[in-house]
Amino acid sequence: MSIGDILDEAVNLYRQNFWMLIQISVWIYAPFALLSLVIPLELTNFLERIAMIFLSPVVTVAISERILGRDISVAGAYLRMGNKLFTFIRVILLAVVMDR
Repeated sequence: MSIGDILDEAVNLYRQNFWMLIQISVWIYAPFALLSLVIPLELTNFLERIAMIFLSPVVTVAISERILGRDISVAGAYLRMGNKLFTFIRVILLAVVMDR
């Protein structure tokens, strides 16, 4: 496949799964958005980074399953991520330590 074909497939994949990706994002960002109304800006920025850390692998799981032709729900994507949560946290901590 050419780069154009790969990008076209990626755009189509995200377009076909747009509502699922929105639902995945809402479950992470809605609580943080509500918290941001009552906490200081510095803490809000920190919480947004934490949200992004947890959102990325859930989206990756959901899109990977769709690429493989498997049906997955929003809850299913979170459950698959939940099973690997501690491994994921260790990888993030290792990346932070190695970056310093």
